[in-house]
Amino acid sequence: MPTHDFPEGFGRMCVLDIETAPDPLALAIAGKRGGATEHSAALHYISDASVLTATEDADGNWRNFELRSFSCDRLDEVNILRSIDGMLASLWAGGGTLVTYNGAGHDIVMLQRRAARHLMFDLPGIAAAHAQRQFDIMLMMKSPREQRWSKLREVAAGLGIPTSHQHANRGLDPKTAGMKKSQTDVSMTFLLTLYELSMRRQDAGAVIRGWRAFGEYIARMGPHGDHLAQFRRHPLGGSLEAG
Repeated sequence: MPTHDFPEGFGRMCVLDIETAPDPLALAIAGKRGGATEHSAALHYISDASVLTATEDADGNWRNFELRSFSCDRLDEVNILRSIDGMLASLWAGGGTLVTYNGAGHDIVMLQRRAARHLMFDLPGIAAAHAQRQFDIMLMMKSPREQRWSKLREVAAGLGIPTSHQHANRGLDPKTAGMKKSQTDVSMTFLLTLYELSMRRQDAGAVIRGWRAFGEYIARMGPHGDHLAQFRRHPLGGSLEAG
């Protein structure tokens, strides 16, 4: 179930983010004008999605990074849903953990509703998401004084994590902007998770080792990871290592 009780052992971690855009058919049925992004998410379709997987071993080292993305520019929404369902089914079968930022209120809900829109009731990975090991970082980020939930970029910025989507989109084909944004968001969410681990363990090791390993993975991506270069090194650099 979605929780803010942080699991000590994640098993295989899967960080998920989806991006949406107005669905022209839904807007027409609802009598709304197309193109406006302020419409309810109920009138949107899934345009892009990214999944970042990684594993922390018994020594606290992070391994087996894989970043996969899906876009309606290349796949239709049905195939995006089937791809994510397969990944989630494999995650649940292996005892892994899904990590999101507002996944309980947005990403999982959208996956399930859009699957229903296409009469895809045979997606066990997506259908079981609310009952499985799912950690939603956003659920921890609202203080009693705040009237709204903090945005991902706000929480990341507060910890010094880069948050530039403009960096991701500059000079790129607009068709890839949603995919690049989802990749940026799963990266920020993964780094937030490292901070949560370090806070609970009262040890900077998770941030130091996890950020270093993720930066090395981004470097191996070559030009495909240029928009993620902002995450290659912790802003404190050598000071972090010394701490």
